Amino acid sequence: MSRFARASALANDVMMKARGRALRVMADTLPSSVVFQHGPRTSRKVALTFDDGPGPMTREYLDVLDKARAPAAFFVIGNQCAAHSDALAETARRGHDVAGHGWSHTPFTKLPTRELESELAKTAAILPPHRARARMVRPPYGRMTPRSLLSSFRAGFSSAMWSFDPLDWQAQTADDVVRAVDPAKLQGGDIILLHEERRTTLDALPEIIRRVRAAGFELATVSELVPL
Repeated sequence: MSRFARASALANDVMMKARGRALRVMADTLPSSVVFQHGPRTSRKVALTFDDGPGPMTREYLDVLDKARAPAAFFVIGNQCAAHSDALAETARRGHDVAGHGWSHTPFTKLPTRELESELAKTAAILPPHRARARMVRPPYGRMTPRSLLSSFRAGFSSAMWSFDPLDWQAQTADDVVRAVDPAKLQGGDIILLHEERRTTLDALPEIIRRVRAAGFELATVSELVPL
């Protein structure tokens, strides 16, 4: 790795840690109706969440979860929903949470208030009926500011963040993802961030579920973990 690459990686790590600290402060200070990062720490429940769908692989994710009898939450991008409406409806039919992840996947922090409100409304309108869909949204890239949080709250949404990020989007193999979701590092109430449309994540999913349960955790949807 070059000196520039090392410096860039270090700068990115510093920024990520700083953003993580700011996120924790906001999530721990504000009520869950505005933003939350995890469920009760006294619980032995954790939640699997999947961002960036729906897509061609959505049904494969659903089949793996069905076989394991594991619930999950799917945070979907609005402008992808029409092309995959059957998979989207099937996700809700199988009992998983379905909620928005923005219409265009543009960070809410970059959208003027009216555009943010429009993205929230358009995405909610295209989602299948579900008790959780109208109550929470996941900001793209996890980026939020007091303004975007307040705009989302005023539109009727709690910002659903996460407390455990295995960085599956940069994993090279399924084994990398399995190792990253280390049950020894999990806490009760954790919300685990994963992504759709990644073969490595999909292939890792059965073993992740097995290991999490073997460690004594129960899987739940986000709406079960954090009732709104």
